[in-house]
Amino acid sequence: MEATHLSDILALSINFFGVICSIFSCIMNIFILKKVEKKKKKKEMALFYFRFFLDAVYGAVTAIYIFSVILFNYYDRDAPDLHIFIVFSAFFSTNIGTMRGIVSLTISVERVMAVCAPIKYRNYRPMIPTNAILTLILGYGVFEYFILYVICNYKLNIPYNCVNIGCAINSCYRQYFLSSKWAIYGFTFLFAFILSLKLLLKVGKTKNKDVTMNRANRLALIDVAIIFIFNVLLSTFLTLFDQDNLLNNSGPFASILRQLGCSIEALLVFRTVKQKSDVTSTSTTSKPNVRVKSLKD
Repeated sequence: MEATHLSDILALSINFFGVICSIFSCIMNIFILKKVEKKKKKKEMALFYFRFFLDAVYGAVTAIYIFSVILFNYYDRDAPDLHIFIVFSAFFSTNIGTMRGIVSLTISVERVMAVCAPIKYRNYRPMIPTNAILTLILGYGVFEYFILYVICNYKLNIPYNCVNIGCAINSCYRQYFLSSKWAIYGFTFLFAFILSLKLLLKVGKTKNKDVTMNRANRLALIDVAIIFIFNVLLSTFLTLFDQDNLLNNSGPFASILRQLGCSIEALLVFRTVKQKSDVTSTSTTSKPNVRVKSLKD
């Protein structure tokens, strides 16, 4: 009994930790959005702004999902409405995560084009409206519901102990989800590898003073590193090691680890944005002083 009690306390503590990480990620991304709103927005950073927005929503929805799991596991397991709410909030969270992955892939492709072919990128990129790209990404998120209910003919049938999307969906949608996820991750890392290699080759050869370009490249690499550690490695572990048991019994632990990654990424991104803005403000405030001195002389 003591071992069971300790395991319940540990699970409860981990779940609360997940709620804290989710709320922290949401708040930090709101701060990042407010930080960039104070400055003149750059068109090159539009996809990053959208990703910050998605991360804020992702954190809020996941916090609600994990807290609902806490209520279900430790207060009322005989609440069918709460059980259904948990599964649908888990699906919505996963749906936002998929859109976030597509945004990261699009950013990786854009960064590779900007670094490998900067002239063509500047000439042809404005021909593709950013709003059209964002609309397609949102449309794909809606299309996932069509795949779930129409193509895969999903019928609501939730096992008693199921508190995540893995054990609530049917095999058709699970196969689609895993295939699409690995395709998104695979292409993201392919372009990230090309970007990293290109940036390493350029170190010391050129002095790029374009602050926006440097910041965009750095943010893209941070995003890919976090995805690799907290998404790819985690998904690989769930796929290779006792997948069924983990999917049915681990609860929202996978979501908790992803939100931990999002929290770390939000902190790193906030520091990056703050450093760049501090450098910009310092340089702009120092220029008038130089002019005043020259007039006095």
